[in-house]
Formats: sequence, C-alpha cells, structure tokens
Amino acid sequence: MPFIPPLLVLTTALALLPAAADAQQQPAPRGQTRAQQAVPPPPPPPPPAPTMPDAPIAAPVIPPAAPGPAPQVVEAPAAPPPLMPLAPPGPPVIPPPLAVPTRPAPPPPVIEILAGAPGGAARTGDGWRVTFGAGLSALSPATVQVLRDVARGLPAQASIAISAFAPGSPEDPSVARRLSLARALATRGVLIAEGIASPRIIVRALGASPPIADGPPDRADLAITLPRPAP
Repeated sequence: MPFIPPLLVLTTALALLPAAADAQQQPAPRGQTRAQQAVPPPPPPPPPAPTMPDAPIAAPVIPPAAPGPAPQVVEAPAAPPPLMPLAPPGPPVIPPPLAVPTRPAPPPPVIEILAGAPGGAARTGDGWRVTFGAGLSALSPATVQVLRDVARGLPAQASIAISAFAPGSPEDPSVARRLSLARALATRGVLIAEGIASPRIIVRALGASPPIADGPPDRADLAITLPRPAP
C-alpha cells in the first residue's frame, strides 16, 4: 500500500466538504425519496452550580428597650353567672287590711224613768214642753211615751233644739245649770232611742237664766225645725 502523506488527506477532505453541502441543498430528483434522519434536540444546558457564601451572615443586633413603667396587672372580669330561665310570677299577695283604731261608739244614754214622777208633756205652738218635779230629772212613763210619739212623727231631716231650765240661787248658778243639763240629756236620750241622729239635736242647759219666767221653772222646751220643701 503506498504511503499517502497526511497533508494530502487533509487537503482532499477540505475540498470535498463544499460539494457535500451542495449535494444536501439540491432537491432530490422526481420519483426518488430521500431518507430523512431524525435529528435529536440538543440537550438542555446544565444548571449553574450553587455558590456558597464565603462567611455566614451575622444575626441582627437589637438594641435593648428603654426602661418604662412596670406593667399593670389587670384582672379579667368574672364571668357572668349562667342565665337561668325565669320562673312564672306567683299570684299577687294582697296584704291584709290595716286595722285602723276607731273611736268607740258612745254608750247609749241612760234614761231615768220613775213611775209616779211628777211632770208631763204637752204641745206648745210649734213645739213641745216637758215638765219635771222640783229638784228631779226623772221622766214619768207617760212623758216618755209622748216623746216617743213625737220622734216617730218627725220628718227625716227635722232638727230639735232642747232648752232646759231649773231654779237656783244667784250665789251658786252652777247647781241650776247641772240640773237643767240632766233634764235636757234625759229628753234627748228618748229621742235618740227612737232613731233621731244626735247631730240633729241641740242641747242648751240654761239653768235659772232668762227666759225662765216664760213658763214653769222645772221644764224643757222642744223647738222643732222642719226642713224646707224642695223648690
């Protein structure tokens, strides 16, 4: 085999490269197929190698906080008690009525009735006159019956004024006044017992005062005032 110098081989190869390129660019003749070779895609570039810092990063330095007031301890409010369902209201409690002390009713008047007592009752004009025995305030049964009939025949709103008299001495007029008061109260008691209200009866114990001379000294005059008729 003859010796071919390397320089000659390299020169021949370089001369054939343009011809091969022109042959690839020229279209293939009609009726002939050209084998196409799949060209694999180029591989991706390798990732860059991680770089390590030359020295570790120092931690940040936080300056100390300025001293301030001590924190206050605030107690948390107590939890409210659990809500309970309200019970239905009970029945209302009605307090008992207050016992208000009232003035006791006055005792019924004591009527002194003496059988055979002197005196009587007679009509005088628009009123009545009751007579008594000397020094007495007792009523006879006949006098009491007349006073009862008078009280039953009076209208509901009639008023009665009783003027009682009794003889006495000017040196001690109180004796005559006390006796005349007893006679007026005896007459008034009979009227009240028959249903006439006490405010409708006016009592006047005049004793030996005028007009004692207008009749017997031992007496009680009843003046009856009838109510005015309605207009």
